[in-house]
Amino acid sequence: MPLASPTINPGDRVAAYLPTGPQLVELLVTCLKIGAVFCPLNIRLPPAALEEQLLTLQPKFIFSPTGCERRPSPLLPLLPSSLLLFTSGSSGRPKLVSISHKSFLASAKSANAACDLQAGDGWHLSLPMHHVSGLSIVFRCLLAGANIIFDDKDPTITHVSSVPAQLYKAWPIYPKLRCLLLGGGPIHDVPAKLPCLVSYGMTETASLFLAGKTPNLLQPLPGKEAKLGPEGELWVRGDSLFEGYWDGHEMHSPFDADGWFATKDLAHFDPTLGFTIIGRKDNQFISGGENIQPEEIEAELRKLPGVLEALVGPRHHERFGMRPIAFLTMREGFSIDAAAMQHSLAERLPKIKIPDAFFPLDEHPIGLKRNRKKIFNYQLL
Repeated sequence: MPLASPTINPGDRVAAYLPTGPQLVELLVTCLKIGAVFCPLNIRLPPAALEEQLLTLQPKFIFSPTGCERRPSPLLPLLPSSLLLFTSGSSGRPKLVSISHKSFLASAKSANAACDLQAGDGWHLSLPMHHVSGLSIVFRCLLAGANIIFDDKDPTITHVSSVPAQLYKAWPIYPKLRCLLLGGGPIHDVPAKLPCLVSYGMTETASLFLAGKTPNLLQPLPGKEAKLGPEGELWVRGDSLFEGYWDGHEMHSPFDADGWFATKDLAHFDPTLGFTIIGRKDNQFISGGENIQPEEIEAELRKLPGVLEALVGPRHHERFGMRPIAFLTMREGFSIDAAAMQHSLAERLPKIKIPDAFFPLDEHPIGLKRNRKKIFNYQLL
């Protein structure tokens, strides 16, 4: 057990390099009770990336499957109430996000109401705890008095969190399932036979912030506000927002004078229906003077026969500056037919948005998101 270690004191930074499971949950609860600063790390990180994150974090304790390592205490302690999470880094270098216990509990309270999580229910912890979606499941269950379930075959499961790609795999039949929380990526098809709740959230909002039955019916949960800022960017504020970004030396606040946080996500808003997330502001590029939003093209690609997953990004072009290309994961029995795909897309997209080329997408997700920068900077070299 990792808890057989030197005494942990309030304010100590505790890094957890452990797989998601009862041991990691126990360490989290211990840190919450003591007032230590808890930071779960991705066990899939290569050694160099792990050491880089530890240099930023400056933990006093590092728990791993081999035991507990004690390091010198950092000179600049954080607030004792904080949890620290590294973002997934899908659009750049991961940032270290500081989230208070209060924010996580506020997120859990509104999420439990939206998902109807009651005492005695069981939420399958199917997502890694180094990610905010997995960590938030633990907080919801602790607050509601619900069970944290690790066995995906447990028939008492009532709640499940899922990223969209998981729905295309064989899905277990849970006789007591009441809520399937969908999030973590573009959602283009909501299964009518499952009790789905579509969600939007991010590390900086302590997970769930907007929710609805379909992707174009998303509304802020209680205690939370959302609006469209310049260029259609989604701005949020509320009781579950994070404290700031920690760079290893000091905290940086990204909020404006009124407490709004610019998410870098683009959205539409309908006063009757709600918000629809379009894509990332930092994914947008220009081709021949036209703004190209990759997520728009990806949504159309997923409608084509055999396309399971699509990722679109820019490639240098002498005439247009940049042109879109696509990486695809195909269903079994299907292959990439570029000419046929371009012909089909021409019926729904202007010519400037049709990808010039199509390539197979590998099967190695980085965290819960694809790393666009890595794929488009390196895979075509």
